[in-house]
Amino acid sequence: MKKSLFLFFIFTISGFIFSIQAKNPYKQIESIDSVSFFYKWKPSVFAKKDSPLMLLLKIKNENEHSVNVIFTVDYFWQAKRQASSDEKQICIKPMKSKKGRIGKLGFDTGSLTNEQILSDDFIVEITGINIEKTDYCIKDKSK
Repeated sequence: MKKSLFLFFIFTISGFIFSIQAKNPYKQIESIDSVSFFYKWKPSVFAKKDSPLMLLLKIKNENEHSVNVIFTVDYFWQAKRQASSDEKQICIKPMKSKKGRIGKLGFDTGSLTNEQILSDDFIVEITGINIEKTDYCIKDKSK
């Protein structure tokens, strides 16, 4: 009986999480050398809709080899750069992707408000992209 209740609980939670993610899919922003960049906005505090928005990226490697990807995220408001992320480096195995906070691809927007981010005057750009073929990815132990 306990096992059945536990399985029911796990399936219910999983279905809830998948339905939430389906309502806000990632949108493609860039594709270079069979590496695609996608983004979406999420509240920075889970289940608190009025918290500052956070940019979540998804990077998909469609190559047959691992790649090191180096890039910067720039935020533009009314055609002026307002903020930039630090340079980010990430290794992605062949035919795999990394995304969101778990993949260390969540970015703070600095002092920009949610209204600015959601307006038509706001643009996100992935800049300084450098993609290098590598034989393998070294596991990051700094978690």
